[in-house]
Amino acid sequence: MPFSLNLQLPRFVTSTAAGAALAGALGVVLGALLVAKPILVGLLVVLGLALLGVYIALRSPEIAFGGIVLLMALIPTYAAPSVGSLLFFPAAAASWLLVVVLAWRNLATKGRIMRLTGVDVTVLLFFALMAISLAFSPRTSFSTYKNLLFIWFGPYLGVRLLLAECRHPVKVVSVSFALAIAVLAPVAVAEVLGGSNPFFNLDFNSTEFNVWASQIARFGQTRAVASFGHPIAFSMFCAAAALFCLAMALSNENRNTRFFWYALGGVAIGVQALALSRTGWVMIAIGVVAIAAVSVKGPVRRRLITLFVLAIAVILVVSAVMPHELSVLPGFGHKTESTYATSGLYREKLLDRALEPGVLGAWGNATNQVTPYVDFGTATDNAYIILADLWGLVPTFALFGIAGSLLYTTARAYGQDGELLAILPIVAFTALVGIFFVAFITQQQVMIWMLIGAAGVGAERVSANRRRERDQRRRSVRGRA
Repeated sequence: MPFSLNLQLPRFVTSTAAGAALAGALGVVLGALLVAKPILVGLLVVLGLALLGVYIALRSPEIAFGGIVLLMALIPTYAAPSVGSLLFFPAAAASWLLVVVLAWRNLATKGRIMRLTGVDVTVLLFFALMAISLAFSPRTSFSTYKNLLFIWFGPYLGVRLLLAECRHPVKVVSVSFALAIAVLAPVAVAEVLGGSNPFFNLDFNSTEFNVWASQIARFGQTRAVASFGHPIAFSMFCAAAALFCLAMALSNENRNTRFFWYALGGVAIGVQALALSRTGWVMIAIGVVAIAAVSVKGPVRRRLITLFVLAIAVILVVSAVMPHELSVLPGFGHKTESTYATSGLYREKLLDRALEPGVLGAWGNATNQVTPYVDFGTATDNAYIILADLWGLVPTFALFGIAGSLLYTTARAYGQDGELLAILPIVAFTALVGIFFVAFITQQQVMIWMLIGAAGVGAERVSANRRRERDQRRRSVRGRA
């Protein structure tokens, strides 16, 4: 006879009054803790959110990825607290949490953390060479390297492991970026029209706030920054979102859905124009050409014509309604501004100086050998020059190697049916081109390494597709024999 425990609770215990009393008591306890131990309550809240995030990641990786993108896009760098030497980006912290959970799960169930691709190998080589540089470069430190591991390597590996669990990674990435653009677009428009930026109210890190929480103008026009703290960083995010939307449109068979994605891409391009940045336009141009190069077959060829018509239409509308937005491009308008005219010349001079023989060492320089020798500015607006000056040419060439692996993955994706997997390495490559014009700044750097992690997933799927096609050809040959 099975044992059963049948407890008859008093009626009062299960009544509404008892529930209200219990809720009130818990409220009093939590209130007292919040007053007496606010840090403890904060840690409990963070722990609860972390456990919820892990549960979502294991059950619905698509939703978890969208959450990380929103954390990256909507929480400015000046809203991220400093924890010791770390700038505690929530998106980076969430990525590292996923790294621990998913790596352990994969080892336990599959016997490996992930299947390495060319992209993964070059990324691991880059960080390994940076670690070696610590022993030679006089201007680096383990504290700096630890911070870069936190905000670079964590987002790369977290996305690499999480997105690999998604059935349709391109769709997941595209929807996530499109959702973030939908939230940020009204803020960008309001900024340009003279409204206040609501993100400037998130002053939780005074050091970062004093650097990034300010409006920047060009041609007498406010440049949109939204949550990214700098127009170039914001334009890079918008450009990436636009390319994902356009790729979804090109690969979609449903006409209505296709034009919906075209519309989202048009919005992202238009918002990118509000940043008054050449970098975003360069990324879009390179991305569109690369998409065309890997997609020129079948019905996609006709859709490419629609894509180019859309791009021309957006440019015409922007030039008519907001002509200043296109003044950053050659051939548009005749406005000049001293700071704008010298910014391009300054970057050119920086590159010329960096390429002089003997200026950059193999493992970094004892002092800055580039910026002090160039007029027009004091900042080094080129992430590669900064990296080479601090860490040396060897790690810098390894970063170029990552770009090369992205191009190789793009080429291997040529002609494959189904999802346009090539868009993942394409967008990551355009972001690496973008940092020719700006340093690794704000949460833009987190985005770039997330994109590289997504490209690693793309490389894995492209390789799997090619193996499948090769096996099918072999079976076909055997069948005919």
